Amino acid sequence: MEPEEDTASVEQWMAVEERREKQRRRRYERIRKRYLPDWTPAPIVGQYHEQLCSLHSARIENRWETLSGQKSLFRTNPRWVEGEIARTIRLCQYNPEMKKVWETIATTPIAHDLFKRLILTGDGAIKWMLREIDGIMSAFSSMPRLTAAARNKSFAKVISAAENLLKAIEECGEVGSLMNTALADFIGNRNLNARAMWGEKILAGSAWCPRFAFDHVDRYGAPESIEILGYGPIPDWHAWSAEDKFRWLHDEIQRTSLMDVLSFSVGRICDAGNTPLPVAQPGRSDGGLLPFVIRELSARTNGVYGKPLDSTVALLASAIADLPEPLSRDAVRPYLRKDGKKTARATRKSSRGTKSEQSS
Repeated sequence: MEPEEDTASVEQWMAVEERREKQRRRRYERIRKRYLPDWTPAPIVGQYHEQLCSLHSARIENRWETLSGQKSLFRTNPRWVEGEIARTIRLCQYNPEMKKVWETIATTPIAHDLFKRLILTGDGAIKWMLREIDGIMSAFSSMPRLTAAARNKSFAKVISAAENLLKAIEECGEVGSLMNTALADFIGNRNLNARAMWGEKILAGSAWCPRFAFDHVDRYGAPESIEILGYGPIPDWHAWSAEDKFRWLHDEIQRTSLMDVLSFSVGRICDAGNTPLPVAQPGRSDGGLLPFVIRELSARTNGVYGKPLDSTVALLASAIADLPEPLSRDAVRPYLRKDGKKTARATRKSSRGTKSEQSS
């Protein structure tokens, strides 16, 4: 086939795809008008269109897997996308007050200067909130569902084993020496393997002592190295060359023991064990979704706007969790206390708030 014919074929294919895309967009808009109210903000309409497009692609992938018998590496579950679409619809259709919710988000002045530069009012604020909701739901889906007792027991088991390992290593000098260079040797081996795959001839000395595999020559002799080592003015990190940054990384790896890494990790585990449960009340019928969403939404709105938007949070959380009846603003506040716990039964009772309580 001649090059001109190839170009013509590509152009024809692109023209066909463009027509199909326009047809899909028109169909998506008809669907949108059926399920979303006319006042729906443009960012939500845009997200809804994108989700419909994702659902179309997911269904095509599903059919392709069925016909070919091969699994896609990046397969999207159509049911998951359908759940996302249903949530987007609820964010507008769940309650007559949802329009006011989005108006509040779009018009409330941003309190902190940092967020003023990152989050605009109007559509910018609505896009921000949509991203936050997606992030909250993604975080919730990946978090373990453990009761406080089970979590404490699991953490204690890991900490005890790590502390016993540290103690045993400290009591054996030879093992301690091995641990001091283990991290550098591990990364050095990775470096040697990569370079061998690229066709480089590896010297026997490097293979014998892999922690020096990617060492730099005369690292203490060059004037710039002396400055970095503290014998002169130290430039700003961002002004360092890639080579100087690499030298710093190499030196840090050289003097970092796995004992240090293990001790640091144990400290992080202890700190995490002393923090509240990431998903409170996992034994609830919703797996702890409602308390998690309320606390996360409240923290974000309070951080950006400088005040709790309890009514807004109540309706957003109710829509996300698809409660039979919306929560009142007073029903949200107990979730925000450190000792505040509400059972599923209490949630059902407190969700019967009056419409007058829904004002921000």
